[in-house]
Amino acid sequence: MKKKLLYRSAVILFLFMQFCGCIPAMAADTGIVLPRVALYDTLIPIEDDIGRDEPNEMTFSLLADETIDPYEQIHADFAWDYETYGNEVNVAVIDTGCAVHPALADTLKKNYYFKKVTDANGNTNDVMYATNASTDTNGHGTHVAGIIAAQLGNALNVKGIAPKVNLYTFNCTVKTKSGKDTIHLGMAMATLEYAVHVLGCKVVNMSFGAHKIGTNPSYPSQGLGEEEIRSMHEDIRAIYEAGAILVASVGNDYNATRRYPAAFEEVIGVGSVNSKNARSSFSNTNDTVDVVAPGGDIKKENVAGSINEAIHSLHHQSFTTTAAKSGTSQAAPHVAGAAALMLSAKPDITPAEFKALLQNCSAKIHGEGYDATDGYGNGLLDVRAMFNALTNGQSCYIAPPSDGHIALFNLTDEDITTAKAAVTFLSEAGILQSCHTQAVTIGAQNTSRLQLTEGETAQRLFLWNFATMAPLAAARKIR
Repeated sequence: MKKKLLYRSAVILFLFMQFCGCIPAMAADTGIVLPRVALYDTLIPIEDDIGRDEPNEMTFSLLADETIDPYEQIHADFAWDYETYGNEVNVAVIDTGCAVHPALADTLKKNYYFKKVTDANGNTNDVMYATNASTDTNGHGTHVAGIIAAQLGNALNVKGIAPKVNLYTFNCTVKTKSGKDTIHLGMAMATLEYAVHVLGCKVVNMSFGAHKIGTNPSYPSQGLGEEEIRSMHEDIRAIYEAGAILVASVGNDYNATRRYPAAFEEVIGVGSVNSKNARSSFSNTNDTVDVVAPGGDIKKENVAGSINEAIHSLHHQSFTTTAAKSGTSQAAPHVAGAAALMLSAKPDITPAEFKALLQNCSAKIHGEGYDATDGYGNGLLDVRAMFNALTNGQSCYIAPPSDGHIALFNLTDEDITTAKAAVTFLSEAGILQSCHTQAVTIGAQNTSRLQLTEGETAQRLFLWNFATMAPLAAARKIR
């Protein structure tokens, strides 16, 4: 415990100093030792979906009568109709890295990876590097990244759930003796802390998970011990309390095995359904499932409703074809993308508020109430219902800034002719310098746009009814 506290103090000091500018931000090809990697160096590398010949390694031809646009299935395009695309929300993907793909040209900000380095004293450390080059030799991470952040209108027609986020990816893999990729828990926990405290990531996707020793009949002698789970939980809780929305896959064990980090209360555990809204045959069934999302399926004779299908996303080697994969690893990034959309709509939403919104707005596809036995949790992710709940009671919605303007949406069936918009400008010290106001008319269920002036440092936009002085929409932070 004392060693853990000393390491935690050291890394918090380092992260604080870097955040404040005392230590320069990591440049490309500049390595840094993250102290917390060593705290987990005795753990068994996590044997996740990526390291097993289960569904992520299996590809299926999609049958015409068994396909549906997963973005329509969860109504992600509803938020896009309101020019809400996850704009400028920082998202981390802890996985196998990511290819520098044309479909991520505007969203992928930096890739991170580890390599072993021996210092002048003969000590060997796992050192993290930042790079603008591809870091994914497996394909799993690129596929997940595409589901979250592929840009709209790309040549492959792969639509990211939140196509205007700032994406940061981490390759935390090590090879087993048999040559399979596995997630190294120490690297994952260290990069989780770095992503949130240094990069300012508000959403973290973790499409991996480890079970407790003796709880998975397929791997009875492998897994995490009680102390390792407790230590991992401490780290997860600290990141959650720092304000990050944490999303993880519940696992593809075809049984009720609990996997961590999805099993922690602070993490949103995501199960998988197919295009028919039936639980995917492989998706784990227990009370760690908060919601389900599209993840493809593998047909099993003993699982009612199972079919062969896959989620198409980006390929790590070919930029002219898509990759087809199935798994809870594919379901989780749909929820991570939805989190970015909600943060884009309401930047101050907390992890607890988002989780409650997610659970309360999920579509009940397997009976009413929470399902702890069949793997559906609270139901199917529903972005439309979440967005409507966020804007409930508002006459208007102020979209995030995009392409030099801000869109004002009238959510009512009546014309708004008595509206005024006010933009406040603050000095670097936070003192109000000026306030610009202008009258705005917005037709019923229509849109008006305000142009942003280049170089201005506007802080907040307010919209209110100047006849009644009542606010029409939640204020929007601009820059």
